[in-house]
Amino acid sequence: MSPKLFSVVDVSNSTLLAPALSLPEAFSRVMALSGREWWSFARTGRQMHLVIHPADPDDPPFESWLAVDRAARADIMAQVCRHGFSQFQVREEQEPTARVA
Repeated sequence: MSPKLFSVVDVSNSTLLAPALSLPEAFSRVMALSGREWWSFARTGRQMHLVIHPADPDDPPFESWLAVDRAARADIMAQVCRHGFSQFQVREEQEPTARVA
């Protein structure tokens, strides 16, 4: 089974920005394109949080209660990709994409 691939699309004009990305790559691209370049994962007790520097009060809390760090980080990355900061949509690819805008 091949790994899932994702595409990042600009919501304002439906432009394909980045095709064929892994989940961590799609997450990093959305964070960078939205101006949230300083971030880290932090575990507080049993909960892992995404800490964004500087924090935007309009951003929802991205957090996971999964016990394994790798799984918790992947859970948070998926949350960010679903949210897209109202600027980007991350789509799961069905077939490889050949074009980039």
